[in-house]
Amino acid sequence: MTIAIFGDSYGLGYGNGWPSLIGDVTNYSIGGSSFDYSYFQFLNNHHKHDTIIFVVTSTTRGSIFTTKIIPPSIWHFIKILIIQI
Repeated sequence: MTIAIFGDSYGLGYGNGWPSLIGDVTNYSIGGSSFDYSYFQFLNNHHKHDTIIFVVTSTTRGSIFTTKIIPPSIWHFIKILIIQI
C-alpha cells in the first residue's frame, strides 16, 4: 500500500512530526503553498497511490500559479468550482 500526503506545511510535520508516525509515505506538501498548488499536485500524482491524505490550507492564501491578486469575493466561487470537479 502506498500513501501520499498533499498540502501545506501542516502536511510536512517537520522532524518527527505526524507523517513519520505513518511510515513510508510520499509527501507532496510544501510549506506556504496554496490550495490550488496542492490540488494540482493531487491531480498529477494521486493515481500512483492507494491512500491519500489531503491537508487543506486556508482558502485565503494566495496562489503561486498566478501573479494576479484574486479578490476574496471570488474565492467562494473558486471553492464551488473545485468541489464540483
